[in-house]
Amino acid sequence: MSSAPRICQTPGAIFLEGPLFRRFALYVYVPRSTQSFTLAIHDQEDDVAGDEASSFTLRAPDGREMPLDNPLRDDWSEYDVDVNGSWGVWQLRVEANSPECRNDFVVRTVGEVDLYARPEPCVSYRGALSFTRSELNGESAHAFTVQVPDVKRLRINFQLPSAEVTGKQGMVVRLDPPAGIVDARQRWVGMERDRFDSWEFWRAEYVEVNGHSLEGLWTLTLDGVHGMYHVGVEQDVRLFFADAPLMPAPVRAKLRTVDAEGDPVAARVELSSTVTSRENYSGFMGVETPDVVFTDLDGAGEAFVVPGVDYAIEAGRGFEFDRAATELAGGATTSDISLPRRLSPEPGWYGGDTHAHSMYSDGSFTPVQVVEAARGEGLDWVVLTDHGKGHDARAVVRAHEEVLHLSEPGRFVVVPGEEFSADSFHANIFNGTVGALASDSLQHVIDATNKAHTVDHPMAIAWNHPQGHGIDLVGAELNGLPLVELWNVDEESKTTRLWWSWLNEGKRVFAETGTDSHHRAAKPYGARRTYVYLGEAGLTADNVVRALRAGRSFISQGALLHFTVNGEIPGATVEGDRVEVRVSGESSRPVDRIEIIGNGKVVSTIDVGGRQRFEAELEIRDARGWYLGQVLSTNENAQPLALSNPVFVLAG
Repeated sequence: MSSAPRICQTPGAIFLEGPLFRRFALYVYVPRSTQSFTLAIHDQEDDVAGDEASSFTLRAPDGREMPLDNPLRDDWSEYDVDVNGSWGVWQLRVEANSPECRNDFVVRTVGEVDLYARPEPCVSYRGALSFTRSELNGESAHAFTVQVPDVKRLRINFQLPSAEVTGKQGMVVRLDPPAGIVDARQRWVGMERDRFDSWEFWRAEYVEVNGHSLEGLWTLTLDGVHGMYHVGVEQDVRLFFADAPLMPAPVRAKLRTVDAEGDPVAARVELSSTVTSRENYSGFMGVETPDVVFTDLDGAGEAFVVPGVDYAIEAGRGFEFDRAATELAGGATTSDISLPRRLSPEPGWYGGDTHAHSMYSDGSFTPVQVVEAARGEGLDWVVLTDHGKGHDARAVVRAHEEVLHLSEPGRFVVVPGEEFSADSFHANIFNGTVGALASDSLQHVIDATNKAHTVDHPMAIAWNHPQGHGIDLVGAELNGLPLVELWNVDEESKTTRLWWSWLNEGKRVFAETGTDSHHRAAKPYGARRTYVYLGEAGLTADNVVRALRAGRSFISQGALLHFTVNGEIPGATVEGDRVEVRVSGESSRPVDRIEIIGNGKVVSTIDVGGRQRFEAELEIRDARGWYLGQVLSTNENAQPLALSNPVFVLAG
């Protein structure tokens, strides 16, 4: 007598809507012994009559792609799949093909396979894993099997429906441990679900579990499902749609990263294997990403890998270091990685990222994960700049509360910030928030920030991507703006020319840059950096902001540039009819030339000839106004590799 076929099915229906929840992926684990299975989708046709159907594609570990192009409404679309020896993780990618798309659908597999999700932490923006009650069976209780590795902490994020919207009482969330775990401590960090604000980012809440070891199969249950909800997990865990997964439980591999001298350094470590390569799809970014983990400042980290699988490892630490490659053979539990340094900033200079987002606005990861990644990319400091609307900045403050304890002055610091997000402009606030309104003008927010700035608590504001948000304000008269963000949108040379025009008007506005990253795996922090000079003052958040305001900085996307006029660094003022300009540095890419810009025009060009190290001196006669340097690569269409802030020259 044959046994009943194995069936895995999503609890309730998955929700897809363009543009916010417009794409995501589910996964199918296929063991070596499985030769075929059936994948079925109920109500694959979009709910919006006449709208273009969403796309469903099944991707195999061996590279095959199978379009699931038989969409049916109110019925099952069934697809028979021949494994053809391609065992491991298959990816079911779902994408909305139009902004009007809306669909609730159920997925199931039949056969000796697992159907599961591996959600990112975000619950409030595109790419979130979203469920709702299914009309197929009407069940109001949804259950997931959570495969937790040997960790001491687990955080599962939710955005649950508001009673004000649904007219019903809130849902009940329960997380039950496996047998044998008795010391786990749970806490619920909630919110007022009867409230419904137009600015929903802050509405994320979560259950957190801490214990000696949480390893095992947990059961996550949501009772009283009556509307759409979103689920995200901070740790890389799998949510299975069956009680007993076939996929082996992951095992820990300890990682250690050091520099060439053997000193520990934080680093980014990417793991890949043919078995699991399809498992990392970012719904937010719409791309497959590496499986990334980060070691800490002591060079220690861990990855959880499928037992018996061989992994290739690549590690990096931003453009200041060379990348290193190694392997983690199936069964290995440790890996040591040495990263040679490529570029060395001069003493007193510290590199950071001025623009980073977490799940408390439109990023994919928790604030703690943002900080982990910033350290691993070789940064000395990062500004956490979640979107806020002035007085409505609860999400921003909440993000700060979760990470400010991670600051270690002298080693790595977190600067609390906010991307003040009005309808007509975006502006980064450094070292706190300001009590302005979203309806206030940019000038008003500049004034409010400058008023809040004090000697003991420095604050600053930068106008973000003026050629994007704020393009209608480009010709407006602005006073007291200390900073402008460069290199963040197309046609960015326009912003550089705008900045130079302000300098020609006598305004002391300085440049800064950051990645504006929303996803730590797909868009690494520190790809664009601002280096500040702190000298002997020490690495603290306050000192970073003081240096930004004073223009003691240069910006970079691959080169170190040390620019002085009469021995003074950027931001300074010197006197003299003749000045001596000195430039030196090194680059991760070949350099074509160094340009000295005076009052918005090229006054001297230094040919570097493709070398990656450079040093030059020159004299400028009848010097007046302001001067800066920029490093240009051999790619004529590329932005500068580095650009200094100006030194101001007064008549002697």
